[in-house]
Amino acid sequence: MTPIDEVYMLDINIQLDHRILREIYSRGFSRIPIYEYTRDNIVGILMARDLILINPEKTLITLKQMSSIIIRDVIAVDETDKLEPLLGYFKKGLTHIGVVTTINRETEMKDYTKKVIGIVTLEDIIEEIIQEEIEDEYELIDEKH
Repeated sequence: MTPIDEVYMLDINIQLDHRILREIYSRGFSRIPIYEYTRDNIVGILMARDLILINPEKTLITLKQMSSIIIRDVIAVDETDKLEPLLGYFKKGLTHIGVVTTINRETEMKDYTKKVIGIVTLEDIIEEIIQEEIEDEYELIDEKH
């Protein structure tokens, strides 16, 4: 799991201008969580490849305006969930990323709430199974610098 504080995310109200599109490309993530209002409120997943046809010179548009087309549903995974069912879900190809939640017990017993603590990806699950880190081309480039 990647802790939520380390996750690259975008606000749904962000304008898709040249700077943001370059930033998304330079980060190298294929799936990006999208939040609304706060980083605890993840509303969907952006597939970076869906931005290929966005031309910021013709139309200034926000993610929210495009959300019905390019933002995919997100699944919530409890921190105590087992890996096998999640792997099965990921294998179906519906998504390869889940939002990890925990029950916030800091409030009164009757008012438990779920709190987002991180994300888990298909790569995270595979690494856990094989007990070895998978390094992609972006991680190898970062290590050289």
